[in-house]
Amino acid sequence: MSMGKQRGSVVENVRMGPLSIFTLVSIVCLAVLAVLATSTANATMAMSQRRSDATTQLYVDEVAAQTFMATLDAQLTQGADDSTAVRIARDTARASAPEGTELQVDASLDDEGYHASFDCGNGRELDITLQVNKDGSLDVRTWRMTAVVNDEPTMGNLFGAS
Repeated sequence: MSMGKQRGSVVENVRMGPLSIFTLVSIVCLAVLAVLATSTANATMAMSQRRSDATTQLYVDEVAAQTFMATLDAQLTQGADDSTAVRIARDTARASAPEGTELQVDASLDDEGYHASFDCGNGRELDITLQVNKDGSLDVRTWRMTAVVNDEPTMGNLFGAS
């Protein structure tokens, strides 16, 4: 009788072995998938945040440029001289940036018209050129967003050759 119980328990142990291994493999696979899903979610969140920051800075540049243009137009309409109008428009555009945003605004006047560049420090710069028409209105000649390119090598020479 004791032999039958031993055989029965051995058979039960053999039947439990594959089921236990299958359960263990399933749990390990689910754990690996959970780690991969979490790391992918974190990477996606970081990329979304960087994209959001870049878009926000782009809009800061755009708002500053439009503020510059509107202020310059108002100053010229009121009869301010060119250098005063450019200075006031530059300062007003700089002040239009949200708190905590470092906006660099450079403005000048030459034979082609009024030039201004707006840089939030994100690697992109908005350059505009405005020209005064005969009727006194401003005309946009250029409104161009450019990216600053870094020509510095970041990893050195890959194959070791000079």
